[in-house]
Amino acid sequence: MTGNLTWLAIAALFFVGIHPGISGSPLRGMLVRVIGEVVFRAVFALLSIGGLAWMILAFEAAPYEPLWVVPQLVWIPVVLMPVSAILVVLGVTSANPTSAGQGGVLEREEPAKGVTRITRHPFLMGVVLWAAGHVAANGEVASVIFFGGFLVLGIVGPISIDAKLRSRRPEAWQRLAQVTSIVPFAAILQGRNTLEWAELGWWRIALGLVLYAALWWGHAEVTGTPVVPGG
Repeated sequence: MTGNLTWLAIAALFFVGIHPGISGSPLRGMLVRVIGEVVFRAVFALLSIGGLAWMILAFEAAPYEPLWVVPQLVWIPVVLMPVSAILVVLGVTSANPTSAGQGGVLEREEPAKGVTRITRHPFLMGVVLWAAGHVAANGEVASVIFFGGFLVLGIVGPISIDAKLRSRRPEAWQRLAQVTSIVPFAAILQGRNTLEWAELGWWRIALGLVLYAALWWGHAEVTGTPVVPGG
């Protein structure tokens, strides 16, 4: 089920679609009532891993069909990726009221601390920057489908998660929404929050930069192409 753009598109639709279609829809509640929360999470994790693996294999086997060739666009991911890597690390290592299994953070008197002051969806915003940069730089059909799928998920995911929290815990959600934003730094620029560097943890920022360096070094090893042509 790989080897052409059609299979890649189907794989992308499956991987992206199960998130809003199952996890972010009323179907989730129905399934949880039948099989339980723990089993649901395990099954959904397996579906996600399987869908991701299918997407990667289909992308690797897809033919190259260029859409645009603008060499200068290669610098877009070079600029975006350090920020993306830092957001991903912050999202994975920080307490966040929108992350799975961290609903208790939402009930705190001050739920928006650390990276949540910047964006309440740091991991997904990191994914958006990564995906958008690679769509622009690669400029070919398979990349538009593959990275575009992650871009869609990174945009739709926060909307779906917010809607779920709003319906489940309206009062706590309202407190969070008043002082945070999906778009990074929007709430801070609007005067609804302040940036507290100390809350981020310098080690997290350093780890994000280490991740960026590792991705730069490993890019040619994994994909066969350097980050910057001739680099």
